[in-house]
Amino acid sequence: MPETTFAQWLTHRFGLTLKQLATALTEVLPGLGETISEAELELTDVTTANASATKHGLLKKLSDAAGDFLNGKGNWISLDTDGTLAANSDTAIASQKAVKAYVDARSEAIGLVSSDETTALTTGAAKITFRMPYAFTVTGIRSSVNTASSSGLVTVDINEGGTSILSTKLSIDANEKTSQTAATPSVISDSVLADDAEITVDIDAAGTGAKGLKVWLIGHR
Repeated sequence: MPETTFAQWLTHRFGLTLKQLATALTEVLPGLGETISEAELELTDVTTANASATKHGLLKKLSDAAGDFLNGKGNWISLDTDGTLAANSDTAIASQKAVKAYVDARSEAIGLVSSDETTALTTGAAKITFRMPYAFTVTGIRSSVNTASSSGLVTVDINEGGTSILSTKLSIDANEKTSQTAATPSVISDSVLADDAEITVDIDAAGTGAKGLKVWLIGHR
């Protein structure tokens, strides 16, 4: 006996032709096979259909905050804007501005040996010359000697491409070993040193008997 389709069974059962059956189904089930428009969807704030770690589902309701991200637990998290990254978190996401602030605050130093350890300093230009290994922003400078001047200042100038980066020169007072105690602090007038810029260190005043001069550039890339 030949197999009977469901449609054939319906036509035989109700005495309808296939065309009559199709017309009847269209009337009984309006919209059958049609696409539902977005405007016809009526979504609510019910969360039971949200996606989870065990099943697919709907996206969680948006937080309406541009800096928020949906994490793997289905929770909205905000960007961490703390420039110190104090939370020390494995789950927080730092903003670009916070990362830049953190990096900028972490200083590094370039040390310049500007004389030997045993010979008294003498004045002169370009006691040392070198080229910057990368672009560098200077936030501080200091100098020191291993033997203090018995009288008179030790005064140092730093130049980029032959032009001083200081409006007030770096100095070490008599009987002192560090510029940190200078009566007149140095003032930086050009803080941005270009990559591969030629840097020279001048000794403008040598004091008396001062030895072992070092200069430090403090800042960040």
